[in-house]
Parts: sequence; C-alpha cells; structure tokens
Amino acid sequence: MLGDIHADVAGLQHGAGFILWVEGGVMTRLESFTYGDPWPGPEHVTSYTLAAMHPQGNTPTDMEQAEIALTRAKETL
Repeated sequence: MLGDIHADVAGLQHGAGFILWVEGGVMTRLESFTYGDPWPGPEHVTSYTLAAMHPQGNTPTDMEQAEIALTRAKETL
C-alpha cells in the first residue's frame, strides 16, 4: 500500500490524497480523497501537481520503501 501521495489540485483549497494498493506486482485499487473539500467536476480541474509526502524524520516514503524492497528482491534472484 502506497499512501503518502498528495495532490495540489486547482479548485481544492486543501488538496487531495491517494492510496494505491499493489498485490503481487499488480495495481489492485486506487483510492482518492480530499481534505474536507468536495471534489470539483473534471471541467473545473485545470491543473494539478503530485508529490510524495515525506514522513517526519528520516523515514523513507512508501514509494522509497517499495523501491528498496524491489531492489532487495532482485538481488536474491
């Protein structure tokens, strides 16, 4: 589960978040949510940016942890 993705979306005051589920290397589900704002209609979303939210301290992001695990798995093959 990758859950530290944030989006700044035109039309959303507080942005949005995403959680991606991956099982056996296959994407199985994508959940999106806003931080208190209603989703604007697609005609109102004129721009957006995506970014990984970095945890406090030196903890890797979910994506960085997934890349580390994939690298380790490849090394054992």
